[in-house]
Amino acid sequence: MKKMPVTYRGWVVAFALTVLPVFCLQADVDYSYQGNPFTVADPPYTAGDSISGEFSVALPIKPLLPLTDISAVLTDFSFSDGQQIRTPANTTVCAFVVATDAAGNIINWMVLLREAPTPAIGDPMRFMDITTGLDQVGIGPSPGTACDSIVPTVSASNVSGGNWSVTLPPTMPTDYNYTGAPFDFAQSPYVLGDNITGSFTLTGKLPVFLPSTNLTSALLDFSFTDGQQTRTPSNSTICDFSVETDATGNIARWRVILREAPTPMPGDPQQTLDVSTNSDVAGTGPANTTACGDLILNPAGQANSGGSWSSSAILTVQPMMYGYTGQRFTSVEAPYTTNDRITGIITVNRAIPANFMVSDLSTSLLSLSFTDGIQTRSLGNTTICSFEVTTNDEGDIVDWTVVLREAPTPALGNPQMTLDTITAGDVVGTGAANTSACGDLTLFPSGMNSLTGSWRSILAVEEVPVFSQIGMTIMILMVLLIAVQRIRAGRKLMRL
Repeated sequence: MKKMPVTYRGWVVAFALTVLPVFCLQADVDYSYQGNPFTVADPPYTAGDSISGEFSVALPIKPLLPLTDISAVLTDFSFSDGQQIRTPANTTVCAFVVATDAAGNIINWMVLLREAPTPAIGDPMRFMDITTGLDQVGIGPSPGTACDSIVPTVSASNVSGGNWSVTLPPTMPTDYNYTGAPFDFAQSPYVLGDNITGSFTLTGKLPVFLPSTNLTSALLDFSFTDGQQTRTPSNSTICDFSVETDATGNIARWRVILREAPTPMPGDPQQTLDVSTNSDVAGTGPANTTACGDLILNPAGQANSGGSWSSSAILTVQPMMYGYTGQRFTSVEAPYTTNDRITGIITVNRAIPANFMVSDLSTSLLSLSFTDGIQTRSLGNTTICSFEVTTNDEGDIVDWTVVLREAPTPALGNPQMTLDTITAGDVVGTGAANTSACGDLTLFPSGMNSLTGSWRSILAVEEVPVFSQIGMTIMILMVLLIAVQRIRAGRKLMRL
């Protein structure tokens, strides 16, 4: 029998799978800008010139982002007005603020770019301002500092912003469904046990950790009913449609106010549905002078507790734990000592995404425990006044503001403990309680420093185990096993 050559195809496949992740890393996402033609121009600019350019980020900007400065996550940019080109090499970024819609497209922006290095006071300085309502470029006398106002001597401008474009993964319309709690107060025709139900549709899914955001402009459709009235886009004025999401993308806080439209004449009956985190109210009352003015309802149905939301877009994930270690206190009053510091641990129901802009994690905390050696703050004994974090492109927490106050809040003037850690330092201690849980405190005793602590992830659980380290190792071992079996088979054939 003819001998068959030994094949090492299996080993080649294994090697390819080993290096594949390196070449499958997601490329930067490019956002392109085309400004409208200048309507006012001084030489060398001419009417009809415009600004064009683009910027790049490692990951798509999340949908429904409120106006946020993203300069820290830019990987590159280049903008030109025909006379100057602004790039990271020759530019000071004074602002790079954008907001996005439900699909992740930029809908609001303010980009202020200045020549760098900054010229001496009075010397010519180039600038480029790109905003939602105005583009302006040119040269003006340097104020001496990079981002102070410039009085242009040579300029071109228009009075309308341009357009942004980006190629994003396609999105599917997403429904969010609401089931309200049963009414515990009812006037005929409402009865006890009635409730509000409804749903709304977006072009895509709500992002995780979304701060309170009004979705009115992003709604594709909605329908809410209390059994007596049904509110839809065709017969409603949206007075509010604000939601906030947790770490799974589920709606954690909300306020939806839908009024009958067209608005009846003042004093005539007007229907309303008010759906909020803590209560639902439905009914009819004399119309106010404005569509969204206060209504005194009769009849009315009311639930004194909020309902719940559901959606197929909500992630099924496992918890992630993060630990904090602060620097030792440098200024103390007994019983604190310079050996004390803040340490803590939190659990959220999923990993905080990379390049995550400042947002409050309060609604996503499954557990919390912080101590300074004297007090221990947990979910059960704490008012969370702030728990805002920002992550870098590796998902590490690099910026934060955490303010934890003793709860229940003591009576005015009585001692109240606080534990505060921010990026720039830590402050702990006890002060006379304010009129509000999160009011200012003058601390005594106290411990503090002006040093940056550090966060670390303790339990890393991937949302979807795509090409995880363990999964990749198993895959490679399987391919290697197949390769070995093929080589052995080839050798057996060679002996025949």
